[in-house]
Amino acid sequence: MDVISAIRKRRSIRRYSDREVEDEKLKVILKAAMFSPSAMHLRPWHFVVVRDKEIRERLSKVTEWAYFLREAPLNIVVCGDKNAKRWIEDCSIAAEHIMLQATELGLGSCWVAIHNSSSNPKAEEEVKETLAIPDNFGVLCIIAIGYRGEEKEEHSDKEFEEEKVHYDHF
Repeated sequence: MDVISAIRKRRSIRRYSDREVEDEKLKVILKAAMFSPSAMHLRPWHFVVVRDKEIRERLSKVTEWAYFLREAPLNIVVCGDKNAKRWIEDCSIAAEHIMLQATELGLGSCWVAIHNSSSNPKAEEEVKETLAIPDNFGVLCIIAIGYRGEEKEEHSDKEFEEEKVHYDHF
């Protein structure tokens, strides 16, 4: 699958089958994340891989939008060292690499925002406590990953909005 095909196919999947994600696929996903660019090559990201059902259940309650984390057989918590000035941007790129690689491997995924969560201002603190994440790390998001339990149409060319593209000036 080429890059634009993975981008078109990647959709927010919130229903998953019970089938476990193979270790080989997880390793490829994590490599894709680690190969992300970062400001000053600081690579501030750390990833907490969560397969444990009880922990996924706890994570699914940290925001109202996280309910599907319990169903996904795999959650990846994307954390960043807050001492790196651009940890949020760097971890965002790594998170997108995770989701695109999951798509290319035939998996579904969905991002749950944790940092500055609008539905629970304490979400980040709760995730850090649940997973024993050190104080100097921020939690950007949790990505649910698994075999799709629902299908969604790919993005189409109709979604390309020419009026949002500006050349040489706004």
